[in-house]
Amino acid sequence: MKPASPSLEVWRKLHEAADGFKAIEAWTWMSDASIFGVRDPVTGTVAYCSVIGELGELLGLVAYLGAVGLRALDETLSSNG
Repeated sequence: MKPASPSLEVWRKLHEAADGFKAIEAWTWMSDASIFGVRDPVTGTVAYCSVIGELGELLGLVAYLGAVGLRALDETLSSNG
């Protein structure tokens, strides 16, 4: 079964969060290697996140889901170091 499409209100909240993320410019004070986790209160899944953009080339936030995602993130960071 295909999941329901996000509502307009969900899209608005996402855009507000993205605007807030852009405003704090986390890439200026967080290293690409700084990892933090966010737990989904519904599923319990942890998204392991890293802020990218330390070099000013590409700005963003990446999220890797669960233990498999954490290993992938660790491998990515290890290969870039």
